[in-house]
Amino acid sequence: MEGSEHPPGDPPRANPRARRSRKLTDVLHYFIDEEEQAEALAARSATDPPSDVAEPTGREFEPEATPANPEDSDNPKRVEGRSMRWCIAADPQRMLCSALALDLAAALARRGNAVRVISPFSPSPVVPQPRDVEWQTIEHALADPAAIQAALSDLDGQTGAIVLLPPNSVSRILSGLTPQALDGVLLPVDCAPSGLTRALGWLGRLGTALPNLRIGVTLMGAPDRETAQRLYRKLSGAALRQFGLQIEHLGELPRDQSSDRSLLLGIPVVDVDAQGNAARCLDAVCGRLQ
Repeated sequence: MEGSEHPPGDPPRANPRARRSRKLTDVLHYFIDEEEQAEALAARSATDPPSDVAEPTGREFEPEATPANPEDSDNPKRVEGRSMRWCIAADPQRMLCSALALDLAAALARRGNAVRVISPFSPSPVVPQPRDVEWQTIEHALADPAAIQAALSDLDGQTGAIVLLPPNSVSRILSGLTPQALDGVLLPVDCAPSGLTRALGWLGRLGTALPNLRIGVTLMGAPDRETAQRLYRKLSGAALRQFGLQIEHLGELPRDQSSDRSLLLGIPVVDVDAQGNAARCLDAVCGRLQ
């Protein structure tokens, strides 16, 4: 047909831009059978999932987590007798970073720790919703770092905290906090060339503004431990050479079916499969945060 974009009988080609806005079910149907999807989505019928979600790798990973660095066994920057308090670089557009924070909080809660997530933005309705974890939204926190300080000061010594801040704001906000208000900053690093480049750029902006904090990284979606270790050494060496920063490898976090079901069901990974690869690696990371 004249003027038609596609020849008669040929199916229209997919719009490449449409691939960037897949819905949750568009991604998960590759990994989870239709009956289980239908049951889970029916149970969450009152929730409208957001359109952007990263596609899982679906690759296998060894269940044993990376051993902690021996030099990190004693943390001189940790306040004696206080539960862990870490900042995670995250923003509303990177939903999986928020999911990581809640998964870590849920894993800490399973260890018997009270945990609160403090954030300048509300959680996405599709991230895990742990029963034993409180999410505190402080909308004006980016403009007023004192609000973060006040929220941390309100916690008792037995309650841990995970503070979410956009990567570009971490240095500015945390430099306004009192010394030892937090134990460290955790940077989730995507195991892809673009992920390493993005992480190195963020570390450059961080600079030496936070000398009293540990800087840790978790490798997200590595196909195996050897690859994760190699990528960590590459990032660690570049951060030390270029910026004089020492970073710690806090572990790898694989994506497996329990990770996908966590997003589908709206419950933490540790409640989907407590003995799975992802849950065991989360627990190992929690041990290093503490």
